[in-house]
Amino acid sequence: MFKNYRWTICLLLFFAMLINYLDRSALSVAAPILAKDFGLNKIQLGWVFSSFFAGYAMFNLVGGYLSDKYGARIVLAGSMIIWSVFCGLTTEATGLVSLLIIRFFFGIGEGPISASANKIVYNWFPSNERAKVMSYALAGVPLGGAIAGPVVGLMTSYWGWKVAFWVLVCVGLVWTFFFMKHVAERPQESKYVSPRELKEIEESQAKQAVTFDGGAAKKLPLTYFIKKPIILTAAFAYFAHSYVMFFFLSWFPTYLMMERGLSLKEMSLASVVPWLVGTFGFIFAGHIADMVMKRSNDVYFTRKWVSVICTVIVAVCVGLAGQVQTTAAALVLTGISLFCSYVAIPQFWGIIQENVSGNQMGTVGGFVHFVANSSGIIAPAVTGYAVEASGQFISSFYLATMVVIAGMVVLYLFVKPPKNAVVAN
Repeated sequence: MFKNYRWTICLLLFFAMLINYLDRSALSVAAPILAKDFGLNKIQLGWVFSSFFAGYAMFNLVGGYLSDKYGARIVLAGSMIIWSVFCGLTTEATGLVSLLIIRFFFGIGEGPISASANKIVYNWFPSNERAKVMSYALAGVPLGGAIAGPVVGLMTSYWGWKVAFWVLVCVGLVWTFFFMKHVAERPQESKYVSPRELKEIEESQAKQAVTFDGGAAKKLPLTYFIKKPIILTAAFAYFAHSYVMFFFLSWFPTYLMMERGLSLKEMSLASVVPWLVGTFGFIFAGHIADMVMKRSNDVYFTRKWVSVICTVIVAVCVGLAGQVQTTAAALVLTGISLFCSYVAIPQFWGIIQENVSGNQMGTVGGFVHFVANSSGIIAPAVTGYAVEASGQFISSFYLATMVVIAGMVVLYLFVKPPKNAVVAN
């Protein structure tokens, strides 16, 4: 695989995603101790979780625009530096207000990552490899969530949560150094790409240079894409799956300690299971789609039915996870739901790439990511209110189930080949 330099880019993007979720999961792992240190109740803790996503969702869209205007390479590197610094500054918070402000700016730093990564993949990889590359890179997302428990939890147990956060700062800065040294905006600008590989990339991308309405590639306003049902469908379905992800990402460690009675060390190890299972969802997403594609020879059939079936399974597993009696059963059901979510999500990005030209991939991808991650503002806050009011998590599991079912219905109704397909520039 690595005889082609572009796969080094994929590896670096994988580590970027891993660090991204490791950093954002750190607060969730340390939340029970941090809440005690700052005297936060469940509602206030929900606000803290949501404040990150307020900044994050806002800069999904801004980050996509900046990636198109200034280049994804510099935007992704700058993003890593900003969020790493604010991850460390979390330790300097003095109370609820300062914690909300710091986490908001931490979210702003992380906001551009998916749109800029998607743009880099678009620039560097042949069209027939992009879905697979995104699934490999995005495998770092659940793996970051998986190792956050043992890494942050154990460091917190031995040295305190503040030391754990500053270690994560150093990891992010080291990644930035290697990324800037080894990655160019486009393969044509890289000294590491062989002429043979460059020719392979350029020929594949040239074959996809068919555009809107049978004409030459042209830049259209974002409103053109927002009005397209297929784009809105991908965005809402992504929102539904993200709601479940962020519900688990924000509250699952606290759920294990409060509802299931696990200690910090036990939670640190138990929380690995569902995220580790989810990691394989991203790894196999491209291969599952490839198998369906070989039988159907229809990209829209593949995107639709892989995502619909996975969404149904997610809804069933999340609903059951809130009812089972044992911790082991809850972990297994959560793991299955995350696995299926991570198989479905690359299908949404595939839909977008079939309908958006290369010179607007960052902007449109940023919009879709903004919609999806708005769920991160809603899910943690709603869960905080629900748990504070009832003292239990069951109603939050049911609400997440209903959101996912709505996503499944939209996918079933609206994923179909558009009249005028758009491929990349």
